[in-house]
Amino acid sequence: PTVKTTRKPTVVKRTRKPSVKKSQSSAISLTDKLIESIPTAGIAYQPEFSPLIQTPVYFWSDIPTVVTKKVEIVGELVEVRLHPTFIWHFGDGTFFLTRKVGAAYPDGEIRHTYSKPGHYLIELITRWDGEFTVDGVTAHIPGEISTISVLPITVVAAPIRFMN
Repeated sequence: PTVKTTRKPTVVKRTRKPSVKKSQSSAISLTDKLIESIPTAGIAYQPEFSPLIQTPVYFWSDIPTVVTKKVEIVGELVEVRLHPTFIWHFGDGTFFLTRKVGAAYPDGEIRHTYSKPGHYLIELITRWDGEFTVDGVTAHIPGEISTISVLPITVVAAPIRFMN
């Protein structure tokens, strides 16, 4: 037998695109959950106004040295510990690799001296690695997650005055 419909099908027209909200429930894998939860690095330097050539500039980031999260994946509670490694690129071809976040003068361990005045882009690449624990069993997280933060800096030459 054949079925005949007497009603016309309803057509729904949308006048705008539906909005997509990013929520933590949208992540379905450990990697997705980690990407959602890692902090973005802020970069700071000192002196913050017109650093001089031939004078150390101190750099630091506001990233914690350990990030601990508890996430639920497929009904299992997973405890994650992430550790950052920092690759500082000072914009003049010099790189510095460390696990430390740095600090302002006089405690800062991340410092760089520029030899020429100019405008530079500071790049901070943060690579995250770590381990996860499920039901008391701990394992290394395979792969790594990287983020990049960029900040411009202008380095100036010190004025020279000859005096009698």
